[in-house]
Amino acid sequence: MKKRIALYLLLLLAAFVYAQTRIAPIDTAGDRVDPGALHSARVRWVVLDTTSSTGTEPSDLAVTERTYQTVKTAIDTAASGDDEISVFDVPRSWNTIRLRAIGITDGGTATYQIYAGTLGDGNRDTDSTTADCELAYIGQFAFTIGTQASVTTDYELADTLVYTASDWTKTATVTSPTGNRVAEGEIDLAGADVLIFVASTVTADCKLLGRGL
Repeated sequence: MKKRIALYLLLLLAAFVYAQTRIAPIDTAGDRVDPGALHSARVRWVVLDTTSSTGTEPSDLAVTERTYQTVKTAIDTAASGDDEISVFDVPRSWNTIRLRAIGITDGGTATYQIYAGTLGDGNRDTDSTTADCELAYIGQFAFTIGTQASVTTDYELADTLVYTASDWTKTATVTSPTGNRVAEGEIDLAGADVLIFVASTVTADCKLLGRGL
């Protein structure tokens, strides 16, 4: 009987301790959050591509370069400016991507050909020599730089963006306010986990910025 009472007391003590030490959910910044509320990730803008106006820019991906591995080979070979091509491994939490451009010259242009591919969760090692996938051409994004200052020293934001659609089954939305405001594009990634950026025409040093949602 005494053993049974001791067991009950031990169970009650364990329940009390558990009730007092429940773990509160926190976000990636370490802030406590309401577990019943919907929270959006606070993702920072990252540089997707940096291109100088000097040197040779690749015009586009050749027909024989439109797979993940052939693009990597083209970058390593560096013929006809192919070393200017950028590859971006899309974080798993990103369903869409917002795009902005910055440059050093008012009225300068930066035109990007953007491709997407899906390596798949089981094959996401982007340093692999075997991970491969076909690339679909999302389209052309042509930015013109305005004069609104950015947080990057000597760079100003693009205020104009013209999008020319192509293969992508999802639509890209574009805002092109001109007037030295902020031009921006947004692409539904449709599950793609790798993006290829080809800066085909650049008249001023520029950077392509991206932010996931």
